[in-house]
Amino acid sequence: MKNATNPLEVVYALKGIEYPVTRKGLLECAQKNGAPLPIIQVIERLPNKHYHAPIEISTEISDVCYY
Repeated sequence: MKNATNPLEVVYALKGIEYPVTRKGLLECAQKNGAPLPIIQVIERLPNKHYHAPIEISTEISDVCYY
């Protein structure tokens, strides 16, 4: 399923996040920041693992959105 969500939009929705963080933590932060539903849905599709930097999140978002 392709999605046009830009990885930078997702990272922006995670403003204030502390690393390392799990997918659950990403979701909680995005919801707290009032992220729109399409961004929440992208985060829900990310692998459930620990993320240590924004670039890791961006890479995974690119994979789930465009492949």
